[in-house]
Amino acid sequence: MARDRGYWDQAVNLAKKHNIKEIDSLLAKYATYLLEKDKILSAVELYHKANHFIEAAKLLIKVEKFRTVLKDTEKQQTTAKRGVLPLVDIYSLLALCSCAAGTFSLCSKALIKLESSKELSEDLRILYDQLSLQIFTRHHQGQGVGTHHLSIMWS
Repeated sequence: MARDRGYWDQAVNLAKKHNIKEIDSLLAKYATYLLEKDKILSAVELYHKANHFIEAAKLLIKVEKFRTVLKDTEKQQTTAKRGVLPLVDIYSLLALCSCAAGTFSLCSKALIKLESSKELSEDLRILYDQLSLQIFTRHHQGQGVGTHHLSIMWS
């Protein structure tokens, strides 16, 4: 009856006091109730007080596994939120956007980074070099782009 009203502590104490054989099932029900209420440490404490150390240890292991999974998930979400991109992609986007916006000095800097990147194959380096030549041959006069990029391309 005490169990039905939610007085689990009293029910467990009465079961112990009167040496009721169903104490294990009562403990399991109370532990389930505590877990449903997200009172995991209370469930561990219950098992510990009842000298059910293995059950307490099992719950602690589950808690630790859950914490580990939660930490791993948080790390993955944090990395995804940061939007970590390879530097080649970042400089490519920067060069494209700055060229489209007409900020050729920024485009020049991004292309210089791309052309000097060790992540690019020689074929891609040549393509970026040709692209630089086309862009800066067409837009170098009066566009805020000095001969800096052109001199690097020719060297």
